[in-house]
This record gives sequence, structure tokens and C-alpha cells, in this order.
Amino acid sequence: MYEKVNRMDIFRLLGVNTKYVSENMISIVESCLEELSEISKPKSIYRKFEIENFKLVGTNFELVGNDIKRHLVGCHSSYLLGTTLGVEVDKLIKRYQYINLERAIVLDSCGSICIENQCQILDDEIKSIEDSSYTTVRYSPGYGDFPITSQKSFAKVLELDRRIGVKINSLGIMIPKKSITAIIGVSDNLPQNILDRCKICKLSEDCIYIERMVERVRK
Repeated sequence: MYEKVNRMDIFRLLGVNTKYVSENMISIVESCLEELSEISKPKSIYRKFEIENFKLVGTNFELVGNDIKRHLVGCHSSYLLGTTLGVEVDKLIKRYQYINLERAIVLDSCGSICIENQCQILDDEIKSIEDSSYTTVRYSPGYGDFPITSQKSFAKVLELDRRIGVKINSLGIMIPKKSITAIIGVSDNLPQNILDRCKICKLSEDCIYIERMVERVRK
């Protein structure tokens, strides 16, 4: 199931120097991915909404925060998405926390990259649907000043609990933990602010992800 998951991303998340990955670490990661593939049950949903004055037409969802508004400048519509690996992944990681902490840590990192990979699949689907337009990169509650409590609005609009089994607690945290919600803007023109949020980062000059991000919005 996770053959296409980028192993290098997992090693980086674990803090492993990707130039010197041991055979033992490679073996552990492959074993964890295999175990995850056996018990995870990925589910996803996305819906398209027109945007009017930073509100999603047909809903009561108003986009709050200056950062998300800057992100969607020039966008006439957007996609809301939600995806999860399922509750069994949480249970597996928790079980290993008591019997093998090292494996629990690796499983947790593998799960994070696997759910990111699931989002990339949704990105590709949406990009293919909007092949004559430009799409922004994903933006999730908790980024910048886009409040994490907006998760509740995502849950309501997308019916996350009923459709993919994702609940939101009182703090705006998703359960299962290996779940993601995000918004993707759709524009007739290339978003000019695509790299604005990267300019303040001290690592931007050598960032391996910027080129990927720019590629996501090109036709």
C-alpha cells in the first residue's frame, strides 16, 4: 500500500542523516511500513466550494485569519479535504509505546509521512480536475493565524465523522491522530504569494521542498 512513500522523508523526520542510513534502520522502517499497510484503513473526502468574501458559499464557514486570506487571494473557489489512516494506526502506536518505544517512534514517523502521502494523492486528483486552472498548495488549520479550532467547521461541512470516521475534540485536535484537513484554492492565475510564507524561514535557500511546492501550482 505504501510502496510510493518517500523513505527519505521518513528518515529526515526521524532526524537520521540520509547520507548514512544504516541497514538496521532501513529494515525497521520497511517493517513498520509493512505493519501499517496491514492495519491502516485510509479514507478521504473532498468537496469544492465557491469563495465569496472569504466565506464558503452555501455554508456558514467563514475563513478566519489574515494568513489564510492572503493564501487565497485571487482564488474564486476552493477544495476542502479530509483524510485519515484510521483509528487502528493510533492503537498500534500506543501499544508499542509500552513494549518497544523505539518502534513506536518509527511507526509514528512512518504514519505521519503516510498520511502526507495520502494528501499528495488528493492533491493530484484535484489538480487533474482543475487542469485548466491553478491550484494553491494545501493550507491547514493551525498554520499561521488560521485557528486550529477551524477543524470543527471542516468536520461539519465535510461530515468527517460520518464519512471517514474523524472526530474533533474540544481543543480542535483530530481523532484519529494520523488525520489531516486542508484547503486548496483554485485560481485562473498563478498565485503570486506562493512563496511568501517561506521568505521568513532561515532554511529557505536550501529547502528541498520549495521546488516541489512551486511545481504543485503550475499547469
